[in-house]
Amino acid sequence: AGGPSASGAVAGGTVSGAAVAQHWSLDRPLLRVVDGDTLDVDLNGNGRLEPPSERLRLLFIDAPELHASPKGLDLEHGLPAKAALERLVAGAALDIRVLRGNEQDRYGRTLALLQAGTVQVNLELIRLGHTPFNARFAFPSDYEAYVAAEAEAFTARRGIWGDVPSLRRYLLRLRKEGRTPQAAGNRLFMPGVQGVGTLDAGQALGRYVVVAGIVQARRPLRKGVWLLTLGDATRRSFRRLNAVVFRRQAERLGVPSWPGAAVVRAEGFIARYKGRLELQLHYARLLPRATP
Repeated sequence: AGGPSASGAVAGGTVSGAAVAQHWSLDRPLLRVVDGDTLDVDLNGNGRLEPPSERLRLLFIDAPELHASPKGLDLEHGLPAKAALERLVAGAALDIRVLRGNEQDRYGRTLALLQAGTVQVNLELIRLGHTPFNARFAFPSDYEAYVAAEAEAFTARRGIWGDVPSLRRYLLRLRKEGRTPQAAGNRLFMPGVQGVGTLDAGQALGRYVVVAGIVQARRPLRKGVWLLTLGDATRRSFRRLNAVVFRRQAERLGVPSWPGAAVVRAEGFIARYKGRLELQLHYARLLPRATP
């Protein structure tokens, strides 16, 4: 097994503005796959596997469990996920990146983006349907690529999306997390990018939408929650849409530091609160002012 050719802090690469904190390039290292999103890798090249300091937990994925847990035991989908990860890393040169602000989880595992040869492993496991896109704790800089990979797996009914009980279980789980696969065949998703001026919020009630608009007002509420008023970016309509951003999402998205009259592409579920329809914002990105 080859040893590390680089380690420690390096420049370049972002996730929600976080730079890469550590980086290893390893030539066919000693490793052991634990499950569909976890593996032990000999990072220091001493010929031993030493978890938890050398245990990697892959970012942005959450494969089915092989052991009893609050999320439930799921050998039917968990074992194929583990086998897929084993195939992807077998005999491959590995490039491992750890992102500042997302170095470790509560179990002491290193959170990582993993490339095996030319394959982006985190992304590929989503595309193969072995895991949903996990955006609970951070957003990747190539967010749209992860969304597209999940939509492809959902449409093709791969892996966890391949049978009705599993599909329903994951749709319910993601709904509780504030998102859903952005696939045309998903009834919870309204395809396309809607303009604030053309969106029929009543028709979209209970569905996940992607909306482009301009932030006309923004104010903090209690407990770190933000209320945004979105208007039509083309200025052809006087329609408005309120968007609520909860504290953790607001911090990850940098909502408090958005410039005035920011043009955004925002997404989330349309819900009713105190008789009014609002967007419960899950993700947003700033757009150039000229882009509706």
